[in-house]
Amino acid sequence: MNANDIKAVIESVIATDFVLAESEDNIHFYITIVSSEFKGKSKMKQHKMIMELFRADIANETIHALSLKTFTPEKWTKLQDKN
Repeated sequence: MNANDIKAVIESVIATDFVLAESEDNIHFYITIVSSEFKGKSKMKQHKMIMELFRADIANETIHALSLKTFTPEKWTKLQDKN
C-alpha cells in the first residue's frame, strides 16, 4: 500500500474537501484530512472513523502507523488564514 492507495480509500468512503497522504516507506503514513463529515465529532471519533478504514491493514501489518490530522472545513480555513 502506498500514499495514493491510502488517499483513494479515504476518498472512496468519506466526502472530503482535501486529503494529503504522505509516506517515505509505505508503512508509516502521515495523513491530513478535511471533511464536513467531522462536524460535531470529537477528534477521537474523527480519528476512529479513519482508523476503521484500515483496521485489516494494521492487523496484518501492511500499515505500521497512521499519523492523522483531521479538520472540519471551517477549522481548516481558520488554520490557513493564520498561516
